[in-house]
Amino acid sequence: MSLESLLLTVDDLSTLLNLSRSTIYMLLSDGRLPLQVHKIGRTTRFIRSEVEAYVAAGLPSAREWKERAGADHGK
Repeated sequence: MSLESLLLTVDDLSTLLNLSRSTIYMLLSDGRLPLQVHKIGRTTRFIRSEVEAYVAAGLPSAREWKERAGADHGK
């Protein structure tokens, strides 16, 4: 599996979440989109498996997502 297939661009995320690029950047800067951001050069990337898990969980709020992550680490 190539590195490109493991990572999503902002455009990919925009398509998956049905949000504009500017909305994604706004939600990230406000802390309301709880996904890890990976800067590669001047590009922003997201880990595909993390995005898929977030979508599968029903797009919870940042607080709920962090609580779930904390609960998972406590198992």
